[in-house]
Amino acid sequence: MAAVQTVIEPGETASVLTFDHGKRLFIIGCTGLSPALFHPDGFQPHPQVKKLLQAGEGIKKYQ
Repeated sequence: MAAVQTVIEPGETASVLTFDHGKRLFIIGCTGLSPALFHPDGFQPHPQVKKLLQAGEGIKKYQ
């Protein structure tokens, strides 16, 4: 993780979004790649993603 620390600023956030067939937008919570991004020495979840993680939700669809 030390190599990642050289390019990630403290408190920097990341999110995983999926645009399905050009029609539906999903934000990914605790499914797939998202959990691998979040680490005390790495990225922090965006506040809205953090809510999904705390609720144990894997995915949320946006209209």
